Amino acid sequence: MHLPQRSLVTPTRRRLGVLLAFVATAVLTVVITLTFSDQASSEHDDRDPPTVRVSALPHESGNLSVVVQLQQANGEWGERLLPRYRVVPVDAEPERWLPSSGVETELSEPEERPLFCIVAHGDRNDYFWRLLRGYSRQAALDNNLDVRFTQSTSGAEQVAEIERCSADGAAVIAATLVAHEIVTPALVAAKEAGARIITFNSGYEHSILSGSELHITLDDAAAGRLAAEEFNQHEATGAMGCVIHERSNVSLETRCDAFDDA
Repeated sequence: MHLPQRSLVTPTRRRLGVLLAFVATAVLTVVITLTFSDQASSEHDDRDPPTVRVSALPHESGNLSVVVQLQQANGEWGERLLPRYRVVPVDAEPERWLPSSGVETELSEPEERPLFCIVAHGDRNDYFWRLLRGYSRQAALDNNLDVRFTQSTSGAEQVAEIERCSADGAAVIAATLVAHEIVTPALVAAKEAGARIITFNSGYEHSILSGSELHITLDDAAAGRLAAEEFNQHEATGAMGCVIHERSNVSLETRCDAFDDA
């Protein structure tokens, strides 16, 4: 039986794009919301001491005015702070220190941006991950955040990224659970170290064991049933192929099982 491609493929790809965009947006939105709702209030006392410089302005009279400037966190010099007594007269006595009056200022705090880590699986050229990576970069720009997006098809490399994020003090770590038996201990350890844990995409049934506070995913079983229903609606017969493009991906297996059952 010949099935028209337009009626099956085009709407399916369009719906898939909408669903992928929704999931990508949901991941970033929840990551940002959880962090800002639970900002750490501890003060850090290991800040670098301020850098100060003195500037001098010669006058036509021969007198000299001095000012103080503090270096900002971005490396630029702040406004000139003018002491009330700041002029060295041209007839000042040699070899004698002439102190200015004091000036008051507030040291600018270095801007602290919370670290968000997204640890994904899959190939970098995959459409879904390109989309999610783009959303994460835009979220970092829009909200002045430090977003670190990494992905690997290796569970061991995912664990290494989770541990690195935890060591760097990540406020939130969002990770997929395709290789749940490998990744879960690292997520539990990261949560014990103070990170908020979010899981998404694959591994819903394992999310609680990983310490996840929220799991974001499509209903893979429903996706398999919907696909089967569409084939049945067109009275398709013969062998059916359900593609599992990633080995040991529990979500894809769930999807294909539901397709087979329907």
